[in-house]
Amino acid sequence: MCSSDLAAAVARASTELVGTCLAPVKPEVLQAIAEADVILFGPGAFYVSIMPNLLLAEVSEAIRASRARKVLIANLMTEPGQTDLYDVGDYVRAIHAYGGFTLDYVVVNSAYGDRVLNERYAASLATPVFAENSAEGSSGRAMRKVGTEDGAIVIAADIASRMAERVPIPAGSRDVPPGGAATTSIAVYRHDPAKLAGVLASLLGVTEPR
Repeated sequence: MCSSDLAAAVARASTELVGTCLAPVKPEVLQAIAEADVILFGPGAFYVSIMPNLLLAEVSEAIRASRARKVLIANLMTEPGQTDLYDVGDYVRAIHAYGGFTLDYVVVNSAYGDRVLNERYAASLATPVFAENSAEGSSGRAMRKVGTEDGAIVIAADIASRMAERVPIPAGSRDVPPGGAATTSIAVYRHDPAKLAGVLASLLGVTEPR
């Protein structure tokens, strides 16, 4: 079974085992969805921060009723133990299965130029999230349509940057100073707010006010 088939099977099984939740939703949330021109999903931990919203019955119903354009901002990397081997199509099919609606667009990063950083991610079993049918692979930086996934148009663009992030040093490490915790700086890929905003503005026909 290929990764796409496996992801689809997991999505189907999950929707059969996990039903929608009837927890109350604040009226202003439903009003915001009803009035929205665009609804963005992600980026974030896929099965922890994004998908749970679709399990709220009123929220998923409001999204299905909304005429807003629905856009998934694909994660930069897979999450070990949660989205192993997922490509863009696997994320799209999971959202469609849980939410009962069809995304209009998916924006996926197309530039992973740091070889050393890529190797470090690979060592932690995380891999770049690519559009399966992208002809240019990791080298493309210009915004471009690379195909469709389950009815959603896939847009690839350079939307990430290499950044430094402070993380705790594991307890018991010889690098921790006596009497206190410590942090260290590591390089990571993160969505670049300016790049992502520019791509979304171009995609959705939004111009900055003068």
